[in-house]
Amino acid sequence: MSDNPCNVLFLCRANATLSLMAESLLRHWGEGRFNAYSAGLYPEAVMHPKALALLEMMKLPTSGLQPKGWGQFSDLTPPRIDLIIILGSVFPEAVAPKWQGQPVIVNWRLVDPIGQEGTQRVRLLAFRNALLELEQRIKALITLPASSLDKTTLGQYVDEIGRTGLVPRY
Repeated sequence: MSDNPCNVLFLCRANATLSLMAESLLRHWGEGRFNAYSAGLYPEAVMHPKALALLEMMKLPTSGLQPKGWGQFSDLTPPRIDLIIILGSVFPEAVAPKWQGQPVIVNWRLVDPIGQEGTQRVRLLAFRNALLELEQRIKALITLPASSLDKTTLGQYVDEIGRTGLVPRY
C-alpha cells in the first residue's frame, strides 16, 4: 500500500442503514488516514430515517450521506478503493463488478436492524446496537497501520476484526 489514505468502501444490499452508518463512523474516527465511502447492490432512494436520526443524535457526520449504487466505484474514474467491507449477506459473485486495483475484500456479516421485529423500543435498540457494533469494529480498524501493510496482511487483520470485533495483534 502507500502513504496515501486508505480508501474504504462499505457495501450492503440497499445502502440505507449499515453501510451509511459505517461510512459516517469511519469519516469521524478515520483521522485523515482513511477515506470512507458506501454503496449498495440495490440502493434505496433515501437513508433509513432511524439510522439518520441516530447518527444525528450521536453528533456523527451526516453531510452527503445518501444511498448510491456500487457501479460508480467500479468505473475507471477515482476514487481508488483499497478495501471493501461487505456488511450483511454475501454478495453474489455473478453480479459483482470488476474492481479497479484489486482491492482487499472482506465480509463483516452484520445483521441489518431494518429486519428487527418487535416494539418500537426493540427496533430502536437494534439500530443502536448495530451502530455500537460498527463503532467497535471501526475503532479497531483505525488502529491498523493500513498504509504500511501489504494487501494480504491487511485483509487478514480486517477479517479478524470482523470476526472478533477486537484489535488484532500485529
